Amino acid sequence: MLTLLRRRAVSSVIPLLFVVLGVFFLARLTGDPANLYLPLSATPEMRAEFAARNGLDDPLITQFGDYLAQVAHLDFGESLRTAQPAGEAVLRAFPATLQLAGWTMLLALAGAVVIGSLAAYRPNSATDRIATFLSSTAASVP
Repeated sequence: MLTLLRRRAVSSVIPLLFVVLGVFFLARLTGDPANLYLPLSATPEMRAEFAARNGLDDPLITQFGDYLAQVAHLDFGESLRTAQPAGEAVLRAFPATLQLAGWTMLLALAGAVVIGSLAAYRPNSATDRIATFLSSTAASVP
């Protein structure tokens, strides 16, 4: 049992690293955050102060190292928009997210039972082929 847990933990590290890398670099693809969060009338001094305060003037590798250290300590920084801790914002939104996910699963389950029943009633019919196509498409979307 311990071997299985160890193997699962090691095999989970690689996807987790890809997610962390993806989040970091995709966030940098949106352009200069100063352009997103500061008004158009912001002076170069305001932009430089914003970059210095948020560590955006450091080299990318330094920013990534700081990001990894923060993630390792479960510190996700502050929201640039609201200046509140990002972890608290996520926890505040979690109940609504959980409720939305629950309703979505319930509706998906109800739809799947209806479509699956129609497909099983007439095997190899057009309904069966459409249901198979829809379920294959839905399974491959995530």
